[in-house]
Amino acid sequence: PEEVFSFEGVSFRDITLTKLRQGVIPEIERLHKMIAGMDGLFSKARPLFVMSPMSRGITFALGELCRKYSVHGMLIPHGTFRPPENQFEEIEFDHLGRGVIDSAFPYVSAQSPWEVKYADHYKIKSQVVNTGPLIWSVIENEPSADFKEKVVRKARAHNKIILHAATHKWRRFLRIYINETADEYIQEIRELWNAIKEMQEVVLVVKFRPGDILSFEDLCNSLPKSDRLVIVIDEPLPDLLAITDLLVSYQSTVIQEAILNQIPVLQYGGRGRYVHFPGVEVRRGTPMTRSAAYHVSDAQDLPYALQWLLDNHLGKCLNSGMGIC
Repeated sequence: PEEVFSFEGVSFRDITLTKLRQGVIPEIERLHKMIAGMDGLFSKARPLFVMSPMSRGITFALGELCRKYSVHGMLIPHGTFRPPENQFEEIEFDHLGRGVIDSAFPYVSAQSPWEVKYADHYKIKSQVVNTGPLIWSVIENEPSADFKEKVVRKARAHNKIILHAATHKWRRFLRIYINETADEYIQEIRELWNAIKEMQEVVLVVKFRPGDILSFEDLCNSLPKSDRLVIVIDEPLPDLLAITDLLVSYQSTVIQEAILNQIPVLQYGGRGRYVHFPGVEVRRGTPMTRSAAYHVSDAQDLPYALQWLLDNHLGKCLNSGMGIC
């Protein structure tokens, strides 16, 4: 009936039917064909072990097929998770986790103690296996002088490197609390640069992932021009981490990757509404204790935070009281 597809006198009937006919139904038909093909493959090949970094669409069905055919299948999350601390995190962590850590696979890898706590909080049905890091970036070799010169140029090769690595999302994205928009992403980098520009021996390297909403050209045109502000796209993250003295991020797996590799992390962005990894809040005039992770809520505290972290972490073991080093 018409009233089912209307609200406050505005009809959504035609829009809803178009979405069903042109979007939902074709996608379900396509997925059904893919599942049928994979089911046939399982029935003939009977794999011994199946792994996947995600569980949405066909990869969710992959977990179901592992159970159907009693195949050992493990989901290895490509993200990092922790238990929620408020109602907004409760909702968005659950939504995110259903495609990355909470699935039909018989087993799920816990790459950190936080993921064990997440699995317990959300009562994940998969058997949790404490594997430690499996797909995170690991620095295996000493940083290459040639690579550092390539990134920041030879004249700046002796400078300290602050790496910014974060992910921006569309405004229409569903997880508007834990993710940041492109506008917030740009503003975050600008505020970070304003805090760094007077630190003559420091270079800010931005690891950028272009997309439909924000291109490389758009970002370059939105930021100040300086030989100490470098934007990179293709350089591998492990190589960048190898030359990094301090990571700045908002919500990203790279936060725990940096900590794993003994690199201190400053979390900043989203106007301070969300902190991805528990740590010490930095404020001017407040006594500080060393940690692996820190966060700043106000741009006015950035210069103090950056200088304090560089002074107290360079050449020293990353000891946060959390079993690191």
